[in-house]
Parts: sequence; structure tokens; C-alpha cells
Amino acid sequence: MHAFAILPSLRRRRLAWSGALFLAFDALLIGVGIVWITDGQHLGLAAAFVGVGVLVSGLLAAVVARPPTARLDQGVLRVEAGFQQLSLVLAGARLCRVDLRDWPEAELPASMHAPRWWQGGDAMGWQRDRFGHRWFAALPGRVPAVQIESSDGERLLLAATDPEGLIAALCRAGAREG
Repeated sequence: MHAFAILPSLRRRRLAWSGALFLAFDALLIGVGIVWITDGQHLGLAAAFVGVGVLVSGLLAAVVARPPTARLDQGVLRVEAGFQQLSLVLAGARLCRVDLRDWPEAELPASMHAPRWWQGGDAMGWQRDRFGHRWFAALPGRVPAVQIESSDGERLLLAATDPEGLIAALCRAGAREG
């Protein structure tokens, strides 16, 4: 089984950890509120609430900020992004390198159109193109990527740290370059 590194979205990571910091601070304020309302009689409850709040917000941020993973196992490419998975059989798949910086704005996933301060400007998970076709994306931004179209109609757009190396490894695993 080979694992491939995928570019992480730094903006998504910053937003996730900023949200975790906000939730942890919120838990701290609620803990202080518990101590103040009960005149210090429930310090243990307040400390437990703050501890659980910090733990849960940290775990949530770690899951959201985690970059996608791609693994090649016996001719099948398995991609996990967040809570979603895609398995592509590489026998008969078409591979090509694309540069998202050259794509028109209308062809990009909707989440990458003019990102706001609360949006990541990335595309992770299932997307729909302007024709309504579903495809899976692991894109941290407008970067070079590899497009994989399997013989069963599934499509993957994957931004890897080394697109040429990914194409070469996938070709060795049984796909043909298109």
C-alpha cells in the first residue's frame, strides 16, 4: 500500500483552529460563570466543563484541519477527505494533469468562487460541475492537480504535492494516461 501526500489547506487549518480557540474561550467563560453563580461551591464542575470544552474543540479542529489522504492498494485508489471516502478502480482510468489557475471561474467548484473570510477557498469532498455531474475533489486552492476519470464514471480531482509522481505511480498501478 502506497500513501500519497496531499497539499493541506492552510486557510482551512487556520479557520479550524481559530474556531477551536473560540469554543475553548467560550467554555472558559461558562466555567467562570458557574463559579461566579455558585459562589465557588462547584469548582470541580466548572473545571470539568472547561476541560471538556477545550478537549472537544481541539478534537473537532484536528478533524476539520486534517488534510485528505490518498492510498493506493492493489489497483484501487482510496481517498479520504474529512468524513467522505472515494474508491477508484484504476484499471481503465484516464489520468491527466490540470492547472486550476488556468480554469475559468465558472468551472471551479462553487466553494472556490470568491472565498469570504469564513470560507476556506478550497474544495474537499463531493462537488457538482455546471452540468450536474458529481465528482470528488481534494483541492486546497487554485493549484496544479491530477484529474482521474475511472471507467465507471467516477471522477476525482486531486491536488498532490507531486502531480507527476502521482501520475507515474498510478500508471504503474494499471491506469493509462489520457
